[in-house]
Amino acid sequence: MVTEFPVLRITNEVIKLAETYAQLLEIPERAKVDAVHLSVAVIYEVDYLLTWNCKHLAHGGIRTKIHRYNRMQELHEPMIVTPLELMGGTNDEME
Repeated sequence: MVTEFPVLRITNEVIKLAETYAQLLEIPERAKVDAVHLSVAVIYEVDYLLTWNCKHLAHGGIRTKIHRYNRMQELHEPMIVTPLELMGGTNDEME
């Protein structure tokens, strides 16, 4: 169904923002790739960031921190959702 995906490059701007998010969100070293995913979505103005990471990204408190920071910095804010949320379900259905 999908024939082409654009390649979103990891630029210095992306890395710098990822470092900021990692610190702001207290993301541990082993999970810092999550901050890179988020910063790519912000820099390239992606509409949705799809993730199963409910601890570091798709969590209400984390979403609030991201929203406040992005609003203060006038940055794009992708909708951070789990696959179930994107399909119209809830994360409670996983249990």
